[in-house]
Amino acid sequence: MKELKFVIISIILVCLTSCDPSQDINLVNDTGSNVKFKLKINTAIENYELQELLKGDSIVVVVGPKKSETLDFGMGDWSGNTVDELATSIKSFEIQTKDITTIYHSKASIQKVLKDNRKGFFIKNEIDIKVSE
Repeated sequence: MKELKFVIISIILVCLTSCDPSQDINLVNDTGSNVKFKLKINTAIENYELQELLKGDSIVVVVGPKKSETLDFGMGDWSGNTVDELATSIKSFEIQTKDITTIYHSKASIQKVLKDNRKGFFIKNEIDIKVSE
């Protein structure tokens, strides 16, 4: 019993004192064909992580069938404020499959898709945008 208490206390201490987790957006394609993810960025708003990924005014990622790609945003979590800041920097978010194109134009719709797809055990450090057939 003493050992179990020690293990539990050790796990809690490690979780509370460890460094920040990696802050990622995972673009997951569960379809049988390519999927294009396009984030059109408001370049007037300074966002270092987005600017590193930019090509022109957009971030475009084509994900092959049954594959995924990860956009790395450094260390941290996707708290409500962090998602709101990211959504403010995005003009539109487009997901294009071979049959359907979905475009999120408003800040509110972009915030919703990001917030609804946050993942993590204790800390919401990942956003998984998954496309399936």
